[in-house]
Amino acid sequence: MSAPVRPLVEVRGLVKEFEVKGHRGSGVVRAVTDVDLDIMPGEAVGLVGESGSGKTTLARNVLRLVEPSAGTIRLDGTDVTHLKGGALRRLRPQIQVVFQDPVGSLDPRMSVFDLIAEPMRAHRSLSRGELRTTVERLLDEVGLVRSLRDRRPHELSGGQCQRVAIARAISLQPRLLILDEPTSALDVSVQAQVLELLVRLRAEHDLAYLLISHDLGVIRYLCERVAVMYLGRIVEQGPTERIFEDARHPYTRALVLARPDVDADGPPRLLLSGEIPSATAPPPGCAFHPRCWLREQLGRPQECETSVPTIDERAGQPAACHFAAQTSERFEREVEG
Repeated sequence: MSAPVRPLVEVRGLVKEFEVKGHRGSGVVRAVTDVDLDIMPGEAVGLVGESGSGKTTLARNVLRLVEPSAGTIRLDGTDVTHLKGGALRRLRPQIQVVFQDPVGSLDPRMSVFDLIAEPMRAHRSLSRGELRTTVERLLDEVGLVRSLRDRRPHELSGGQCQRVAIARAISLQPRLLILDEPTSALDVSVQAQVLELLVRLRAEHDLAYLLISHDLGVIRYLCERVAVMYLGRIVEQGPTERIFEDARHPYTRALVLARPDVDADGPPRLLLSGEIPSATAPPPGCAFHPRCWLREQLGRPQECETSVPTIDERAGQPAACHFAAQTSERFEREVEG
């Protein structure tokens, strides 16, 4: 019997707080609260939620671009939460990132060749010939002609810049690639090409992905599993198809049914009212309760305002909602009616 596969990334109880200062004094804002998240080797996990939900802050903690306030981050079983100096430098090649803005993420003064070669110059000992050969191979892998190697970012299209950014990110042979809205700034036709590239590279390099996106279609196309964040907490996570077909948290259900491409024969569209609260003054109890359509239908139960719900798989509650089981039941009745 083979041993169970260990998660590539294990996040446990992660908290990130920022100190803020204003004319009324200083305070602390909690951007990420008690997050647990696993990413298996070669797995693609989607991270969704509105702006301000903490997705990018969580990713920056995993990248170790910021120091977690509490909790642990493990990479292949090794605690990397508080690495510094040379130990942190040795971690860098294993986790790389592709940013949302393909042009702004590249140094405009550098050529395509130098942009792709820069990480290898910093972390690997290659001769000039080896470096040139590797850069040309990476250009081939991401679908760029080698003649582009002497151009600057402003001489490229947005799609070409994003391919350069991807080539740069995989140049160190990472195990995890964090993709922060990698297609949102691109034209629709170019988005499809970049998504196909990401699917192919993941298979060829056995990469794991953490994909941050507002586009649930992109999430559904690329990811096996989805985690949903709201005001710093993961409120639901599970296999992609279960999230799309039978989401239990009312926030997740609203995100899925707010999509403009929802099947006309499926459940009715659901548009949330209001905006995500400020992290400087979060609501008591369940942070989603001021906007929750299910709470309104249930007669505004007091638990929502006084008690913070937690995900408890053992109790049959796959989402951080006091009434998760009734989310699906109510939609089924409405559709049948």
